Amino acid sequence: MNKADWMTSGGAILGVLGIGIGLWWADAAAALFIAASILRDGWGNVQHAVTGLMDRTARTVDDAAEHPLVGRVEDYLDSRPWVRAHDTRVRDMGHVFHVEVRFVPVGGTVDMARIHQTVEDLRAMDWKLDDITVAPVRSLAEGEADQQV
Repeated sequence: MNKADWMTSGGAILGVLGIGIGLWWADAAAALFIAASILRDGWGNVQHAVTGLMDRTARTVDDAAEHPLVGRVEDYLDSRPWVRAHDTRVRDMGHVFHVEVRFVPVGGTVDMARIHQTVEDLRAMDWKLDDITVAPVRSLAEGEADQQV
Protein backbone atom coordinates (compact mmCIF):
# COMPACT_ATOMS: atom_id res chain seq x y z
CA MET A 1 0.00 0.00 0.00
CA ASN A 2 2.82 2.42 0.80
CA LYS A 3 4.36 1.87 -2.62
CA ALA A 4 1.02 2.51 -4.33
CA ASP A 5 0.49 5.65 -2.23
CA TRP A 6 3.83 7.25 -3.01
CA MET A 7 3.70 6.30 -6.67
CA THR A 8 0.23 7.79 -7.19
CA SER A 9 1.09 10.86 -5.13
CA GLY A 10 4.31 11.34 -7.07
CA GLY A 11 2.46 10.99 -10.36
CA ALA A 12 -0.13 13.56 -9.30
CA ILE A 13 2.61 16.00 -8.21
CA LEU A 14 4.40 15.59 -11.55
CA GLY A 15 1.13 16.21 -13.40
CA VAL A 16 0.46 19.44 -11.50
CA LEU A 17 4.06 20.60 -11.91
CA GLY A 18 3.84 19.82 -15.63
CA ILE A 19 0.80 22.06 -15.96
CA GLY A 20 2.67 24.72 -14.01
CA ILE A 21 5.50 24.78 -16.56
CA GLY A 22 3.13 24.87 -19.50
CA LEU A 23 2.69 21.21 -20.42
CA TRP A 24 -1.11 21.15 -20.70
CA TRP A 25 -1.16 17.35 -21.18
CA ALA A 26 0.93 16.48 -18.08
CA ASP A 27 -2.05 16.16 -15.74
CA ALA A 28 -3.87 13.82 -18.13
CA ALA A 29 -0.72 11.72 -18.54
CA ALA A 30 -0.33 11.50 -14.77
CA ALA A 31 -4.00 10.47 -14.45
CA LEU A 32 -3.46 7.71 -17.03
CA PHE A 33 -0.36 6.54 -15.14
CA ILE A 34 -2.33 6.45 -11.86
CA ALA A 35 -5.27 4.64 -13.50
CA ALA A 36 -2.94 2.02 -15.02
CA SER A 37 -1.29 1.48 -11.62
CA ILE A 38 -4.67 1.01 -9.94
CA LEU A 39 -5.83 -1.42 -12.64
CA ARG A 40 -2.60 -3.42 -12.35
CA ASP A 41 -2.92 -3.68 -8.56
CA GLY A 42 -6.59 -4.58 -8.84
CA TRP A 43 -5.94 -7.30 -11.41
CA GLY A 44 -3.20 -8.81 -9.23
CA ASN A 45 -5.46 -8.78 -6.18
CA VAL A 46 -8.32 -10.43 -8.09
CA GLN A 47 -5.96 -13.16 -9.33
CA HIS A 48 -4.69 -13.75 -5.80
CA ALA A 49 -8.23 -13.93 -4.40
CA VAL A 50 -9.45 -16.34 -7.09
CA THR A 51 -6.49 -18.71 -6.70
CA GLY A 52 -7.05 -18.63 -2.95
CA LEU A 53 -10.65 -19.67 -3.48
CA MET A 54 -9.50 -22.46 -5.77
CA ASP A 55 -7.25 -23.87 -3.03
CA ARG A 56 -4.02 -23.54 -4.98
CA THR A 57 -0.99 -25.10 -3.33
CA ALA A 58 1.13 -22.89 -1.09
CA ARG A 59 3.50 -20.59 -2.98
CA THR A 60 6.49 -18.42 -2.04
CA VAL A 61 5.86 -14.79 -1.10
CA ASP A 62 6.85 -13.59 -4.58
CA ASP A 63 4.54 -16.25 -6.10
CA ALA A 64 7.44 -17.50 -8.24
CA ALA A 65 7.40 -21.14 -7.14
CA GLU A 66 5.84 -23.71 -4.88
CA HIS A 67 6.71 -23.07 -1.23
CA PRO A 68 9.70 -25.18 -0.05
CA LEU A 69 7.67 -26.55 2.88
CA VAL A 70 5.53 -28.51 0.42
CA GLY A 71 8.59 -30.48 -0.67
CA ARG A 72 9.74 -30.95 2.91
CA VAL A 73 6.35 -32.42 3.88
CA GLU A 74 6.47 -34.75 0.85
CA ASP A 75 10.04 -35.84 1.69
CA TYR A 76 9.07 -36.53 5.31
CA LEU A 77 6.15 -38.73 4.25
CA ASP A 78 8.30 -40.53 1.66
CA SER A 79 10.74 -41.42 4.45
CA ARG A 80 8.10 -43.16 6.60
CA PRO A 81 8.43 -46.94 6.08
CA TRP A 82 4.84 -47.57 7.18
CA VAL A 83 3.40 -45.33 4.43
CA ARG A 84 2.92 -47.19 1.12
CA ALA A 85 1.56 -44.16 -0.77
CA HIS A 86 0.36 -40.69 0.12
CA ASP A 87 -1.40 -37.67 -1.32
CA THR A 88 -0.69 -34.31 0.26
CA ARG A 89 -2.31 -30.89 -0.07
CA VAL A 90 -0.65 -27.84 1.47
CA ARG A 91 -2.87 -24.76 1.24
CA ASP A 92 -2.01 -21.18 2.08
CA MET A 93 -4.40 -19.86 4.73
CA GLY A 94 -2.87 -16.41 5.18
CA HIS A 95 0.27 -16.52 7.30
CA VAL A 96 -0.10 -20.25 8.12
CA PHE A 97 -0.59 -23.38 6.01
CA HIS A 98 -3.31 -26.02 6.13
CA VAL A 99 -1.94 -29.53 5.48
CA GLU A 100 -4.08 -32.50 4.48
CA VAL A 101 -2.41 -35.89 4.21
CA ARG A 102 -4.14 -39.01 2.94
CA PHE A 103 -2.02 -42.14 3.09
CA VAL A 104 -2.27 -45.84 2.40
CA PRO A 105 -0.66 -47.74 5.29
CA VAL A 106 1.64 -50.70 4.63
CA GLY A 107 -0.23 -53.89 5.45
CA GLY A 108 -3.54 -52.04 5.70
CA THR A 109 -3.25 -51.50 9.43
CA VAL A 110 -3.26 -48.14 11.14
CA ASP A 111 -1.31 -47.29 14.27
CA MET A 112 -2.83 -44.22 15.91
CA ALA A 113 0.46 -43.45 17.68
CA ARG A 114 2.20 -43.14 14.29
CA ILE A 115 -0.51 -40.83 12.99
CA HIS A 116 -0.23 -38.66 16.08
CA GLN A 117 3.58 -38.62 15.78
CA THR A 118 3.30 -37.62 12.11
CA VAL A 119 1.10 -34.67 13.03
CA GLU A 120 3.53 -33.62 15.76
CA ASP A 121 6.58 -34.02 13.48
CA LEU A 122 4.97 -31.94 10.75
CA ARG A 123 3.93 -29.27 13.23
CA ALA A 124 7.50 -29.15 14.61
CA MET A 125 8.92 -28.82 11.08
CA ASP A 126 7.90 -25.16 10.78
CA TRP A 127 5.59 -22.74 12.57
CA LYS A 128 3.69 -22.13 9.32
CA LEU A 129 2.39 -25.72 9.31
CA ASP A 130 -0.51 -25.07 11.64
CA ASP A 131 -3.66 -26.99 10.75
CA ILE A 132 -2.66 -30.58 9.98
CA THR A 133 -4.93 -33.50 9.14
CA VAL A 134 -3.58 -37.02 8.59
CA ALA A 135 -6.08 -39.62 7.39
CA PRO A 136 -5.57 -43.26 6.39
CA VAL A 137 -7.37 -44.45 3.24
CA ARG A 138 -7.66 -47.77 1.41
CA SER A 139 -6.70 -46.35 -1.99
CA LEU A 140 -5.49 -43.16 -3.65
CA ALA A 141 -6.76 -44.07 -7.12
CA GLU A 142 -8.35 -41.25 -9.13
CA GLY A 143 -12.09 -41.47 -9.52
CA GLU A 144 -12.58 -43.98 -6.71
CA ALA A 145 -14.47 -43.04 -3.61
CA ASP A 146 -11.78 -43.34 -0.96
CA GLN A 147 -13.02 -44.93 2.21
CA GLN A 148 -11.49 -44.28 5.60
CA VAL A 149 -9.63 -47.32 6.98
